[in-house]
Amino acid sequence: MTEDKNRKQGSSYHNDAYDTYWRILHKLAPTLKKLHSIKTINAYNLPYNGTGGVIIAAVHNGAVDAALISVSAADRMRAVRWVADEGICNTPVIGQVIRDAGCIPIASHKGKSTDPEQVREALSAATTLLREGGTLGLFPEGTIHPFYKNRRTLPFKTGVIRIAVEAGVPIVPAWARGAGAIFPWLSPMSVKNLSMYLALPLWTPVKIRVHFGEPFHVDKSLTLESPYEDIKAECVRLQDAVDELIRESRARGAKHDDSLDYF
Repeated sequence: MTEDKNRKQGSSYHNDAYDTYWRILHKLAPTLKKLHSIKTINAYNLPYNGTGGVIIAAVHNGAVDAALISVSAADRMRAVRWVADEGICNTPVIGQVIRDAGCIPIASHKGKSTDPEQVREALSAATTLLREGGTLGLFPEGTIHPFYKNRRTLPFKTGVIRIAVEAGVPIVPAWARGAGAIFPWLSPMSVKNLSMYLALPLWTPVKIRVHFGEPFHVDKSLTLESPYEDIKAECVRLQDAVDELIRESRARGAKHDDSLDYF
């Protein structure tokens, strides 16, 4: 009974979620920008609030990249509701905070098993949000990316394409470059082919550059009934677009317009 109650609370949308979200962001954003000199690159690729729903498909390369991307999305007056593992959303204190801020829990259990009914509820909540003109943030890889192992993103899960198909919205690639170095002990790094965490500093004052890629539009011929192979192929196409964003941001100096800063 308790589990069902927690799951119901985690899946529901609180009426004051955006108020809570903005209160938290107003407190955190100035400090984050001061500590990490957050700059938003190509912010115009993220449609301004009021122009319809949009999905932010982000590279998961650090423990706090969702917060960093949310700060940059605020420059476009968008409040991002992130899809997160249900286990995190049900943790004491922090779980309640992120649920009140609009997080949409999904029962991934780190890929070990899934609850089909809860997943359907989460996808329904995400679709409703997008149809109402909101902003959905998710990490298609489903885990923090250890870039020392693979310079290419890990295989994307198809949920992002299915949501975009059902809601009829564009997908904007995003990457908070440098996020993995803020709390390096939470993001594995290679030391003689081994992963090292606690030997690294607890926090590092790195500079952050949040890159937004060009909007990705899903093939209009796709439907939820399309063969899995076709949906997976579209997922690979999205992954290629995200990888291209990473390559471009590393290859050249991107310009930042300070007039876009909201905080």
